[in-house]
Amino acid sequence: MKRTTNRKFLGTLCLIALMIVTPLAGYAQCNDRCRLPPKSERGECSVVIDANTGRIIEGSIRISDSCEQVQVYYVNKNPFKYSYTFTSTFVPFDTETALAFLKLIPDFGSTVSSIVEPQALPGSSRCTGANFTAAEVFRQRAEALRVLSATLAADINAATTAYTNYKNRLTQFFTDTDSDNAFRSGTAGCTDLCDRARALLVEHGNLPDLEALGKRIENLEEEFARLEKDVQAFNPTGANAQDCKAETVKDISERIAMRREEVKNYKSKLAEVKAAKTTLDQRTKIVRAGESDSFVELVPAQRDDFRGGKLILTIARKNVRNPDVATDNRTVTLLIGDRNLFISAGVGFSTITDRRIIRQSGLVPDGQGGTKLGTVFGFEENSGFKPSGVIMLNAPLKRFNLFGNKDASIGPSTGLVLSNRNGTVEPEFIVGLSLGLLRDTMFITGGFHAARRENLVGFTFGQEVPEALTGALPIEKNFTGGAMFSITYRIK
Repeated sequence: MKRTTNRKFLGTLCLIALMIVTPLAGYAQCNDRCRLPPKSERGECSVVIDANTGRIIEGSIRISDSCEQVQVYYVNKNPFKYSYTFTSTFVPFDTETALAFLKLIPDFGSTVSSIVEPQALPGSSRCTGANFTAAEVFRQRAEALRVLSATLAADINAATTAYTNYKNRLTQFFTDTDSDNAFRSGTAGCTDLCDRARALLVEHGNLPDLEALGKRIENLEEEFARLEKDVQAFNPTGANAQDCKAETVKDISERIAMRREEVKNYKSKLAEVKAAKTTLDQRTKIVRAGESDSFVELVPAQRDDFRGGKLILTIARKNVRNPDVATDNRTVTLLIGDRNLFISAGVGFSTITDRRIIRQSGLVPDGQGGTKLGTVFGFEENSGFKPSGVIMLNAPLKRFNLFGNKDASIGPSTGLVLSNRNGTVEPEFIVGLSLGLLRDTMFITGGFHAARRENLVGFTFGQEVPEALTGALPIEKNFTGGAMFSITYRIK
């Protein structure tokens, strides 16, 4: 029992040790993988380059002539995101210079290239006689496909250039027409932009047919498949028949693989151009719609009343370049004719007395032929000429010259008088005749003023207040009339 317990204990210790040592060993391995050797280990003939940017981190672009080999350290690799391939080629300075010069000689460059550049050695063919003739037909077909592929590449490059140039001109046109003042009436700029719009539409109509290019790619792929099928069906006879077939299939398959890789690039390029074409077509629709529209347009605005007034014009603009932006609404207000009503505010002076009846001390009969101090009906306020605020509605009926250009008018007015009367602010009224000055900016009015004023009922002022009258005084508020003179300034 004791021996079993010891074995379990030793097993547990081993497991713990393994759990501790294994991560440390992994850590040391990762540390070595990420660590750049020290400068002493790298030597003088070394350079450190960022694997992602190609930037030289340590070392120089100039390597010593004594270095027969350069140690290049690529750092900062991210193998969890990228795969890397690093190669190098050495070309002597004098060889490069001589070849560059010789290739400048007309009709001699290709000869030089064939001499100095490595060529694929034909080797001895395993096909002879009729087998060789049949195999040569396959090679001729493969060569014809290479020519078709090269022609297609040139046409796709030309289409890419055409669409790129059109895109640049269209983008510049949109930039030049972004301002609200781009098509100012009667300017040379408006004419120039109009001509450019028409030229863009012509250019757009002459752009290469991308669908036709896509069809040519499909046809080329069908020819690849047909040639591949035919070469697989090739059945040479005689001596070395199997070797002849293997050689022919390998040669043609490699050529087809090269063409298919080219076609893959063509498809990628064509897809990019097609994606750009979708946007260009949408923007061209904007140009076409704008080119068919006018830069100056007449839209009558109807006046539905003989009186003067406001004519409000609404302009709604939609940004077609960015359909997600809300419509931009703007309004323009036109004033037509003369206004017939004006609101003015100012101050008025009324002849209606402003009084407030209260109990107050005064002399009253004492019943013995004399007087005594008592409580009588009196006034807290009794003003005979009171200023008040006035808001007037003025209706000029006749305009005439006072200082020139019909700067004066005359007509009826009515309004509200705001006066602190009887301890409260109550509406009062005025109606009269106004003289408008400074083209109806200021009004001088004289008229009838109606206001509620306190009156004592059943008693006279100065009379003693009966002792039994302990509550509110017997007062009533009745409208009374008077004259008012006011000066007001137009506010609307």
